[in-house]
Amino acid sequence: MRSGELAAGTPALLARVGIGVAVRQGAPLPDVSTTEGFKQALLSARAVACIDSNAGGTSGIYLAQLLKKMAVQQKSDLVAVHGAKVVGPFPAEAQNYPVYSGAISSKTTERAAAIHLLSALQQPAARATLPARGLMAP
Repeated sequence: MRSGELAAGTPALLARVGIGVAVRQGAPLPDVSTTEGFKQALLSARAVACIDSNAGGTSGIYLAQLLKKMAVQQKSDLVAVHGAKVVGPFPAEAQNYPVYSGAISSKTTERAAAIHLLSALQQPAARATLPARGLMAP
């Protein structure tokens, strides 16, 4: 908004999402409810997959920073992976909740439609669909 690219007064908080852990369907589910259990799950895993932090993925950036402190992926991404079973979220001490928002471009030629879309995404009916996609209301 400072640069004038977004219309003033239009940012809207749409959803937030925690980072979760998934394993292959049918694999044993590790205990990731505590920091120690999470750490042991990472250490005993044959492989760990996460989005490339250099690509700008928020969970990849966060995990890279977390691993520097401690020693994989947003839950919304995990629920969409065919053949994966979501184990659960990171433990509270290691969790991160990015908030996703929307705003209207100051250059839009469809301002009324953009306002309508942002409004629709904030309605109870739209918010009710968030948990099935691994998201939460902001």
